[in-house]
Amino acid sequence: MCCASGCQPQVTQKITSRRPHSPDTGTPVDLSKAPIENQRIRWQVLPCGSVANDSMTLPAVSPDGMFIATQTGGSPSWDQLLARDGATPPTATRIEIYSLREGSEQPQFVAAVDQQVLLGRSVDREGFLVESPREDGSRWIGKADWSTGSVQWLVHDEYVNAFASLGPGGRLAWSRRAVDTEHFDLAVRHLAEPWILEGGGGDWLMPTWAGTGDGLFALNLTNHFLDAVYGTAVGPEQYRRSMRRLPIATDALLPAAFQLLNGHINVNDGAAAPRTELVFYHIGYGRVGVWQPRSARADRATVFAIGSLFGVTDNAGFIVCMTEKALVRQRIDHPPDKIELLKGHLVPRPITHPNWQYLLLAPSNGQVNLTLMRLLPADSPLWTDATSGK
Repeated sequence: MCCASGCQPQVTQKITSRRPHSPDTGTPVDLSKAPIENQRIRWQVLPCGSVANDSMTLPAVSPDGMFIATQTGGSPSWDQLLARDGATPPTATRIEIYSLREGSEQPQFVAAVDQQVLLGRSVDREGFLVESPREDGSRWIGKADWSTGSVQWLVHDEYVNAFASLGPGGRLAWSRRAVDTEHFDLAVRHLAEPWILEGGGGDWLMPTWAGTGDGLFALNLTNHFLDAVYGTAVGPEQYRRSMRRLPIATDALLPAAFQLLNGHINVNDGAAAPRTELVFYHIGYGRVGVWQPRSARADRATVFAIGSLFGVTDNAGFIVCMTEKALVRQRIDHPPDKIELLKGHLVPRPITHPNWQYLLLAPSNGQVNLTLMRLLPADSPLWTDATSGK
C-alpha cells in the first residue's frame, strides 16, 4: 500500500513510578515492593495525505486499511444522529470512498455512495454500514461496497432502525423502535428472522459484537440509569439469563449513551479479538475505559489516561489511546505503565495490513489527515528498502 521509505523511526523508554495510582480512583496504591515496569518501543510513521470531512463524523476504515469512507458536506443534525422522530433524509450529506495506493502521496477517489445516507458504526472486508432516515419517519440500514459505493439494504421496513453493528458469521445487531414511540428494543439477526429483546420502559442502544461467537455488548438506558451489558446473543431469553452489567452513569439521557461509543467502530473481519472486552469513553471518569465481563474484575472498568477520548487494544496486552494532547500506549493490567508515542489529536484505527498496524486519523479544518503507524520492540531491526518492497 505505502512503502516505508521516508519513515522516521523513533525509540524511547518509559520507566514507571514505584508508586503507581489506582486506575479507578487516582489514589496512590501501596506497591513499594512492586517491580519497576520497563516499556521500550520503537515506532515508525508514514503520512498518507488527507480526505475531506464534515468535521463531525470520523471516517470509517476497512479492516486492511486499504479503503476509507468519509462523510462530507453538511454535518448531520442531532435528530439524525440519535435517530429521533423528525429526522429528515440527509440531503446535504455525501459519503466518499478513497483508497491508499503504493507510491501515492494522496488517497485516490474511488466512488461516492449512491444513496442519501449517514455513515454507520461498523465495517467488514466487503463494506461499511450506512443508515438512511426516510421521508415516512422510518430508518433503514444498509451496507455500502468499498469499491463501488453501491448499497445493499440489510434492514428496510417500517421501523426506526439505528446504531447497527456487523458480527461474525453474518450476524447483525441494531436498535429498533416503531415510529412515534419512545424506546428502542434490541434486534439481532443471524441467518433467519431477527429476535427482539424489548426495551420496556428503557432503551437498548449501540450494540457491539465481542468479536467472536455470540457475545454481544449493548448499552441499557432505563430511568436515567446507563449500564453496559454483555450476554450470549442467541435469543432473548438466553441473552437475559447470561447478562452481566456494568453501571456507567446515573441521570443519563440518549446523548450520553451515544457519546460512550461515538467514534469507536465495530470491526468485523479484522484481527482476532484477544479478549472479551468493550472499549468505550467512560463519561463518569471522563476518559477511555475497558470492561472485561469475563475477567476477575468484571464488576468494574479499568480507566486510562486522563483526557483520553478513544482507544484500541492489541493482543500484547496494551491499549493505544488518543488524549487531548497526544497518542499514548498503556499496559491494560497496569495503566501507570504509559508511554507517549506522538503529539496531537490522533484517532487510532487498527488495520491488518502486513506492514502497518494502525491508520491514524487527525481531524483538522474540514479534513482528516492520515498517517500509517507500526510498533515494534526497540531491539528489532528497522525496515530496509528490500523489506518494504522497493
